[in-house]
Amino acid sequence: MPLKVYTKAKLCYQGQTHGHDGFLLNIEQAKNFLISDHRNAEILFPYLIARELVGRKNSLPTRYVIYFHPRNQLSAQMYSALFERLKKTVLPDRQKAATEEEQRNKEALQDRSNARINHHRQNFLNKWWLLSYP
Repeated sequence: MPLKVYTKAKLCYQGQTHGHDGFLLNIEQAKNFLISDHRNAEILFPYLIARELVGRKNSLPTRYVIYFHPRNQLSAQMYSALFERLKKTVLPDRQKAATEEEQRNKEALQDRSNARINHHRQNFLNKWWLLSYP
């Protein structure tokens, strides 16, 4: 039997990518942030991945995501407790990754002056309070 050939393109969307576990909260943590400041409901959202959504009978979220997009850093700071959490958890790791990337770029350029260098980690650092891919 011949294989069926599909003529219409199928699209697949990855969705949001937090890029760091510091953006994720368990239900208890989320409740505490919501109780401490009702405005946190503006940036805390249930977080499910496809496997959790379709792979379980009960597809209720077990975690929440801190989602500041599209706020700039100044606006994000208005949610002080959640901003500070990211400052302590996400920022140091993104700084370290950007520094390591910069070192790799320098080494690559020393080996070959026309080497292709990367600014991927530096771009994440420039907006460290936002998900990697909102």
